[in-house]
Amino acid sequence: MADSSKPMPKEADRRSFLKIGAGVVAGAAVASVAGVAYYDSVIGSNNSSSSSTVASLQGQLATANSQLSSTQAALQSAQGQVSSLNNQLTATQGSLNAANSQLTSVSGQLSSTQASLTSANSQIASLNGQVTTLNGQVTTLNSQVSSANAANTALSANLDTTSAFLSFSTTEQVELEAICESIIPSDSTGPGAKETGAIYFIDRQLKGTYGMSGLQYRSGPFIPSNVSTAFSVNSPTGMINYPGGSVTYVNGSNTFTVKYPPTANVRVGAGTRFQYAFDMKTFWTIGLAGIQAYANAQYGGNFETLSAANQTACLTDLWNNKPTYDGANGAITGGPSGSYQEVVLGVNSPAAGVPGGTHFGPVLPSDFAYELFFMVWNGFWVDPVYGGNKGMLGWKYVGFHGTNLGNFYNEGYTSKQLMVATTPITLQPASLGQYQKGSP
Repeated sequence: MADSSKPMPKEADRRSFLKIGAGVVAGAAVASVAGVAYYDSVIGSNNSSSSSTVASLQGQLATANSQLSSTQAALQSAQGQVSSLNNQLTATQGSLNAANSQLTSVSGQLSSTQASLTSANSQIASLNGQVTTLNGQVTTLNSQVSSANAANTALSANLDTTSAFLSFSTTEQVELEAICESIIPSDSTGPGAKETGAIYFIDRQLKGTYGMSGLQYRSGPFIPSNVSTAFSVNSPTGMINYPGGSVTYVNGSNTFTVKYPPTANVRVGAGTRFQYAFDMKTFWTIGLAGIQAYANAQYGGNFETLSAANQTACLTDLWNNKPTYDGANGAITGGPSGSYQEVVLGVNSPAAGVPGGTHFGPVLPSDFAYELFFMVWNGFWVDPVYGGNKGMLGWKYVGFHGTNLGNFYNEGYTSKQLMVATTPITLQPASLGQYQKGSP
């Protein structure tokens, strides 16, 4: 809205103003055209240089794009590897979890084993203490054994200078010593019949009441061995007829008929089982001679010269009654006609004495075999007062303490303690002679 307060210009002034404005506008237009022409000339002059630069940039861009494509491919490959590694990692994690579970279980077992090991170590320590104690006891016992061995050696030497045979001849001594050794040999486990002097026990028994059959019933009838059927005694002749199976005896002027059942062996053991009219010493004389004769006939030499195997075989033959009686071939030889042996043994020969050839005369071989073993074993472990078991070696070998009731050598045991002990208590033995003296 025009300001009506001011005065309007004059016409001439207005035209001058319009002219001046038109000139200004025209000048501006010309200037614009000139500017455009100027910039065109500048752009035109720089156009070729710009094209080269653009081409270079485009090449670089293409290279960069190629590198970008290659990088993208590598990235995709890497992403695939990462995915694969992730899968492997997941599987490994599962295995690790399982391993951890197993490790937990093993750790538990290890803890339990450790506890057991600790307990075992404690037990071992305790046992080691016991072993130490036992070693001390063993040392003490070894010292005692050494002392005992020294005493035994001295005792044996003394016994060998004072002992003598009272019953056996020199040839019987050699043979019986070998028989005793064959029955109870000495070896790495301990002494045998020879070391314990069993032969001296037998020798002294045969020299005394036992050898004379002083406590045995010696009257008839004398029952033969191995009779298969019942038989009768009805003859007053007083003779024993071998090998006929008949038994006769005399009772005053009367004739008795007594019927006996079948018989078998062994018939030697105790009392009336000894079915021979002669005494025990004669029984041994015949038996030893029979073994020697049989050993020569069957095995080619005296018993003491045979190998250990043949000695055992020879004694086994006795148990099996392999040697047989044969009066027709002179089973009894070497004595005067009409001697005790001829009459009692019933052999009508001008030379009656001891068995010869391969025979035992009227003695049943198994009877003598039983007697041999019985007496040898008795000589091994009876009280030394009877002549055998010297140095109490037999008792020491089997662990028998004789008359030591627990405190004979001040061991400090009572008889009750010995009886109720859960494990056997081995004591040094004491003999009857020591017991009677009241001191070792």
